[in-house]
Amino acid sequence: SKSTIEGLLKQNRNSETKMNSKVTPSFKDSRFIMKIESGKINYVGVWNFENKSVQFTNEKDDTDELLQKPYRGFNFREAIQRLPL
Repeated sequence: SKSTIEGLLKQNRNSETKMNSKVTPSFKDSRFIMKIESGKINYVGVWNFENKSVQFTNEKDDTDELLQKPYRGFNFREAIQRLPL
């Protein structure tokens, strides 16, 4: 369910493991581009808008692990990573 996914993602965001972060100069001056493929699972990272600059964090491995058990019909490990440029 939507609330389950939101809870898992919130739990994941609060984890101490943050890797491959990318910070942009300013949200209002930025344009975020990413290619999303139809018919595939696309991982777009964790987006943090709390500061003046937007931070994108790649937490795919942790997210895959959290989602795989409750959603066994999907292979999250094969998800395509599409963090914004």
